[in-house]
Amino acid sequence: NTALLTSVYLLFFGLNESSLSSLSFVVQVAPLAVFLGTLLLVRETIAFEGTVWGRRTTVLAAAAALAAVEVSTILLFLPLGFVNAAILLSLVILLIRDGLIAHLGGIMDVRMILRELVVFTIFSVLVFAAASSQV
Repeated sequence: NTALLTSVYLLFFGLNESSLSSLSFVVQVAPLAVFLGTLLLVRETIAFEGTVWGRRTTVLAAAAALAAVEVSTILLFLPLGFVNAAILLSLVILLIRDGLIAHLGGIMDVRMILRELVVFTIFSVLVFAAASSQV
């Protein structure tokens, strides 16, 4: 599922940087595609992990998808290439997805949260170090 999420995000950021896309596509259609792709894949992952809560799963997946749209909008303003932005967005959604699965499974604790923060910090530093900013 992570590879599918990353491919959706690569498509989003790649179309955003290409000269073929118009502003109306980037503003209207692309965030909807990110929202739907993230919603469906996060909901599928939560259901696959065995923590099926019915409507609660869909609501939490929708919250994660909304966070994906917001983070993708923020990443558009950073001086990152489309691959680095897609990887960073995948990292954020991966950690949100792990947190949701741990929450629904009842195994979330401080140690798990700190581990997720350390993973996010290390990989985000690597992504920003690999970015070639041309400001």
